[in-house]
Amino acid sequence: MDAGLRLAIMGIQTGSDRIQKLYKRNVSNDQILRAARLIHSFRSWVPRPMYDIITDNPYETDDDRFATLRLIHSLPPPYKLSLFSLTFYPGTEIYSRAKADGLVQDEEHTIYERNFQMVEANYYNLALFCHHLNLPRPFLYLLTRRAIFDLLSWGPMNRFCGWFLYRLLALRLRMNRRLYARRRLEWLNQDRADGYA
Repeated sequence: MDAGLRLAIMGIQTGSDRIQKLYKRNVSNDQILRAARLIHSFRSWVPRPMYDIITDNPYETDDDRFATLRLIHSLPPPYKLSLFSLTFYPGTEIYSRAKADGLVQDEEHTIYERNFQMVEANYYNLALFCHHLNLPRPFLYLLTRRAIFDLLSWGPMNRFCGWFLYRLLALRLRMNRRLYARRRLEWLNQDRADGYA
């Protein structure tokens, strides 16, 4: 902290014991929560730590996804989430398994054209994104109830939640573009004032 630390990023990836084994991560959820509480204790320096989550894993069941959502909800707020859509990169064990299981057929499309930051449109990713936004805790608590999870992960409700997620992401992108354009203009004006441009 004395050296100027202002950002902490921790890779959680999943809250499912079964998927942690698939990713070869030997860290329990208790250890993850202890680490998150330690980071949270330094919130005057790092007000919103970032936690990385891997989503869109075809090997995950609803139980695996629900375990991750419950773990995320247990983290001390506020925080940010980075959601990464699982990509089967050649040379990895999970790629070999996915290839053998028929999950990778068109490598160009499945791997090289894939944007790992563009998550699938579904309830699970919407619930994670709502946690990223640090919405009011009572609302987030509802999103992590199993009955709500099961209802909204089902067919038409899941598709509607995915549609809503993409509307939120588009809105955030539009707001970020305006913010970056305004900041760029401020920097250019400052450079001119300083005689650099």
